Amino acid sequence: MSYHSWKDIYKTKSSIDLYRICKGYGYPTYPQKKLALEVLKERSFDFESAEDLLTEYSRNRKLKKEKIRETYPIAMFLYQNIGWIVALLCLILFSILQYEIYLMPSDALNGELAGAFMFLRMGLIGGIMMGVLIQILRRFLPKRR
Repeated sequence: MSYHSWKDIYKTKSSIDLYRICKGYGYPTYPQKKLALEVLKERSFDFESAEDLLTEYSRNRKLKKEKIRETYPIAMFLYQNIGWIVALLCLILFSILQYEIYLMPSDALNGELAGAFMFLRMGLIGGIMMGVLIQILRRFLPKRR
């Protein structure tokens, strides 16, 4: 189906979506808000009961999210805890690599491998800090709509 104008696109949208555009959800431009209001007036939309529809819409969205959470618990766990998982993987990886260096003879550590040994220590600390930072940022940054 091809559309030739924004008005055609907006005519196919539901009334609650158009009302959300009018209210500014999703950061629409002024002409988009004006066009959405026009289409709603053509449909003789009841603006008095619109807030009730909007709360019902948000309630339905929350129920859908809960259903997804119940349906795919492993995926939701991974999505919510990706920072901790990155930190744990870095801890395991760099710990294994450090253990390999500890097994080397001590005279090899003083020569060429001293830089590699320092990289592993900094990589371990950096990996854990990166994972913790990911979790903190995901928790406190605003979510997209």
